[in-house]
Amino acid sequence: MFEQDCLMKKKADIILRQYLTHEGEILRYQLLEMPFPLPLKQLQGKTDLAILEDLKSLYLKNLLPAKPEYTGVVLFCCDHRIPDPFPERDGDIVIKDQASRVRWWIDKYYRNGHPEDQIELRQYLESLEKAQLLVSGGDRESHPLYLPVYPGMTKLSSFYHDNTVTLNSHFFLMEISDLLSPFDRVGEPFGMLSVDGEIIHPPLYSRETLISYESGDNGILKLSIEDMTIIIDGMEYRDKENCRIFRRPEYGVSPMQDGLDLIIVGNNILAYSTGGGCPVPEAGFILHLENPDPPSDLGVSYFYRKDLNFSIQVGPSMVEGGEVCEGFSTDYYQGTGIPFPPTVYPLDWSHGRAARTGLGFKNKKLVLIGIEGSKKAVYKAGYDSTGCSLEEMAHICKESGIDNMINLDGGGSSQISVMGIRSLKISDRSLETGEDFERPVPLGLELKIR
Repeated sequence: MFEQDCLMKKKADIILRQYLTHEGEILRYQLLEMPFPLPLKQLQGKTDLAILEDLKSLYLKNLLPAKPEYTGVVLFCCDHRIPDPFPERDGDIVIKDQASRVRWWIDKYYRNGHPEDQIELRQYLESLEKAQLLVSGGDRESHPLYLPVYPGMTKLSSFYHDNTVTLNSHFFLMEISDLLSPFDRVGEPFGMLSVDGEIIHPPLYSRETLISYESGDNGILKLSIEDMTIIIDGMEYRDKENCRIFRRPEYGVSPMQDGLDLIIVGNNILAYSTGGGCPVPEAGFILHLENPDPPSDLGVSYFYRKDLNFSIQVGPSMVEGGEVCEGFSTDYYQGTGIPFPPTVYPLDWSHGRAARTGLGFKNKKLVLIGIEGSKKAVYKAGYDSTGCSLEEMAHICKESGIDNMINLDGGGSSQISVMGIRSLKISDRSLETGEDFERPVPLGLELKIR
C-alpha cells in the first residue's frame, strides 16, 4: 500500500496497491469507497480544434491503415450558426439534424460521383475549416472518409478539482465499423446513465446496468431500450404496445412498411421517414409508428421506474451479488452479421490485459476501481503496470468485498483523478517522451466528496 491510503479518512477510503502477477509483472490499482448517495454529475465538454486534431491523429495512426479504400480523413463539427446548403428532404426521408444531413449528402455525392465538383459543399466545408470546426489528414482529394464528430468531446483533466473524483465512463463510437450509418458520429456515447432519477442517456443494447434505488438497494440488471417508456410530444410509447422498436443487431435497416420511422439517437429525433428502409444508427434506434404524421417536438425523454436513483450501463459485470462473474453474459459483435458497437472489443476474458475502470457498490457504499495498464509499444517491464484481464479484475473485486460492480470503458480511455491527482498512469503514452497521452472522451462522471 501507498501513502494515499489515509488521504481522505472522513470523505472516502482510498487504497493504492501494487503486487506481482504469477508471471512476475507489476499490477497496480486504486480502490475508492465513498458514502452514497453523494453529489454526482455527468461531465461533457465542447469539441474544439485541439480535440479534432487529436482525433485526426488517432485515425491516421491507428484506424485508417486498416482501411486502404480511404485515402484520408475529414473530421468536422457542425454549427447552426453556419448554415449548410443541403435540403432537409431527400425522397421519403426528412433529415432535421444538421450533422446527419451533411453526412447524408456527402455520402450520396460519393455514390453518384465526386463531391469536390459540388461548389456549395466545398464552400460549406471551407467555412467550417475557417471556424476551426474541421480538420483533415491524408489525401483529401481522392476518397477521404468524411465523419461528423460528437460536439461534447473533452479531456477529463480539464475538470480536475481538489474536492472531486473524476473518471471516464461509457463506450462510444470510434472505429470505422462503428460509423456505418449517416446518423453516426465519432465519439457518440451509448449506454444508460441516470442521475437523481433522471435518465440522461437511455439504455440501448441489453447489457449489464449498475442500478441503485431511492431505498439504497442496488444491483445489476440487463436493460435495453425495449424496457423504457419513450416520451415524445407528450405521448408515451412502449415497444409492441403502441409502437415498434428496430435496433441493431436485429435490424440494419427498418422494414419496408407503411407508417412513420423516427430515427432517434439519445434525446433527439434526427430524422423521420415514411415507407421504411431507413438505416438504423449504431448508437440509436428507430421508433416506428402507424400514424405517418411527424411530431412537432423533436426531443425525446425516457422513463423506467419512479424509485430509480442512479444507473450506469457499460459492462460486462465483474461481480453480481458478491459472486464472481465468469465470462461474458451479453452479446458483443464478433465480426459477422449486422455490426453493433463496440464493433472492435477484445473478447478474451482470461488473458486480454488492459487498463480498466469499474464502478460498483459495497455495503451500499459507492466503490470505484482503476487498474493501470500500458500499451505494448511503450511498456517497460519492471516499471509499468501490465493491466489486467477481466477475469483478474473480477477476482480483485471479489477479494475487496464488493457486492456489485460493472466494468466501464477501459484501455486508453481509462482514467481516475482523486482531488485533482491522477495516481495511475494512462495507458496511451508518447513514444518519444513517455508522457501520458490523454484521449478525448465524450462523457465522464464527477463525484463531489462531501
